[in-house]
Amino acid sequence: MSLHSAVGPRQDENSIIEDDSNMASSSERTPLLASPSNTMPSRSMQYLAALSACTAAMAVGTTMGWTSAAEKPLTNSAIPGDYKIDSNQFSWVSAMLSIGAIVGAVPLGYLANIIGRKKVIILLAPFMSIGYLLLAFSTGFWMLLLGRFILGGVTGAYCVVVPMYTGEIAEPAIRGVLGSFFQLLITAGILLAYALNALNVSLLWINIVFAILPAIMAIMVLYFPDSPRWSISKGHETDARNALKVFRGTSDVEDEIQLIKDDITREREAKLPFSQAVSTTAAKKALFLALTVMLFQQFSGINAVIFYASQIFADAKVPLEESQCTVIVGVCQIIATYVSTLIIDRAGRKPLLISSGAIMAISGALLGLYFYLTEQTHVTDGVDISWLPIVSMVVFIILFSLGYGPIPWLYMGEVFSDQIKETGMSIATVVNWISVFIVTKFYGDLKEGIGGYGAFWVFSAISVLGCFFTFFFVLETKGKTFDQIQMELAGEKPKNLNRI
Repeated sequence: MSLHSAVGPRQDENSIIEDDSNMASSSERTPLLASPSNTMPSRSMQYLAALSACTAAMAVGTTMGWTSAAEKPLTNSAIPGDYKIDSNQFSWVSAMLSIGAIVGAVPLGYLANIIGRKKVIILLAPFMSIGYLLLAFSTGFWMLLLGRFILGGVTGAYCVVVPMYTGEIAEPAIRGVLGSFFQLLITAGILLAYALNALNVSLLWINIVFAILPAIMAIMVLYFPDSPRWSISKGHETDARNALKVFRGTSDVEDEIQLIKDDITREREAKLPFSQAVSTTAAKKALFLALTVMLFQQFSGINAVIFYASQIFADAKVPLEESQCTVIVGVCQIIATYVSTLIIDRAGRKPLLISSGAIMAISGALLGLYFYLTEQTHVTDGVDISWLPIVSMVVFIILFSLGYGPIPWLYMGEVFSDQIKETGMSIATVVNWISVFIVTKFYGDLKEGIGGYGAFWVFSAISVLGCFFTFFFVLETKGKTFDQIQMELAGEKPKNLNRI
């Protein structure tokens, strides 16, 4: 995954919009931080809340980088350890994260509609800690599988709920920036795993450090209000009003409150069963675009690179330690992802996807060429091209992080209408994790069957197809309101197309 959004509301059609100011108690009271006198200037609290929630994405990133750090200690008989597993068992341990995510994404995503986005983010943190503690004190293969499965379930849920939360607290003008925080913090988690491995921290302590991270995240999120939109959908209008005062840095929020109420009312009045809602042209096109962009993201080979980075560098026989190479890749990834937060709302979705896919295809093809020349020919005898795999991997990661990393997660939240957003987001997330499972579980088989060069040439060909698909079919959503996006998906010319 990369896994990885402006996500619209998930609402309960039986909820009644009403002011709860006279209620004796509320299930979701805004904390003291909501007092207008404690607010920071406009947008500051949106950034802080999004970063706090996206610390969960950093925890998600550790589950991805863990594989690279764990492979040698668990499979190399020359390294002391309580037990060893073979390469096939390790491939299942690696892929079990995806299976857990597939199982957990949908039901835990729905739970966020019942009890709130914030509560789900906080309540899942202890389960992530438990997953890592199972890995830390594992006594065999089955405990590893269980720990990775639990981590996968929480990871799948966070990939749905955290982008939903950040999307619902964001103003349209910074929706893309806040949405890209999710991928940025995922890369930070991956880098943390690579760095601890490069510092020769034992796998036991790596797992313990990763078990602490979700607890820190939960404490940070505790001090911010829940989604104003969710609060209004549950009849907690006072909580929503206080939350908006915090997030907007102003007490003048009545117009936005009314807009949210009107939007929720329209949504409930127009609410249809999924099978009926998806029958419209706009819904079909949105589902097709969101799923296809997700598939191109994963079958570009990104998770083969992230999960097996150390192995790839070992196969390439580069002059640096594999762990050092992975840190270089991780640093480049986080820098590039940060840059994407600055340009994603300026450059637009399509240009970034096309340029990202094109250069990923070139760098992947060059990496494949390196393996072909060194494994199948003697052309490189006496010629030092050991720099080529490092450069190719770094360029691949940088361009992925600028486009195909953050944009699919942002994009699926933008193209789904409110009628299908809840189910559509879950379907897209499940499809993403199924793709992660296929790539991570069968990358080794693909490499054995057609060679390392063949595997990367396959990934490059898929990236080329992604460029053509994006150019001809993907709808640009930069600066458009949700209504404008839906009109364009339906083939209508949107009115008042203002760039925000």
